[in-house]
Order: sequence, then C-alpha cells, then structure tokens
Amino acid sequence: MLLGLAVNMAAQHWPGLAFGAAGLAVGGLIFFPAYYWGGMGAGDIKLMAAVGAMMGWVFAVDAALYTALIG
Repeated sequence: MLLGLAVNMAAQHWPGLAFGAAGLAVGGLIFFPAYYWGGMGAGDIKLMAAVGAMMGWVFAVDAALYTALIG
C-alpha cells in the first residue's frame, strides 16, 4: 500500500497521491461488507487496497467485479 502511494506520488506529485489514496480507500472498502459478515478474510481486503493504491480506484472496482464474476 505504501509502495503504491509512494510510486504514484513520485510520478505525479500531489495528484498522484490523491489518485493512490482514492484507490486505497475504494479498494479497501469494496470488500469490507463481505469481511464484516464473515464471507472473506482481512487479507483479501488488504490485497485489494494495495491493488487500488497502485492502479487507482477504477481498476480496483473493475478487478472486484471480475473477481466476483469468476468466483
């Protein structure tokens, strides 16, 4: 997660940090209801948050949708 934020910050400065932070938040929150109700573990949430921090919130939403369809 920190690496994703740092890479985006280095590439685009403050807009990159906002991009990574939005991805981290959306990626972390998208699977939170399933974790809360016992459907998946916290590692899945951390993984999706890290993916969101690296690739952005749109990619995190797409990845979650494809994961749900395949799973």
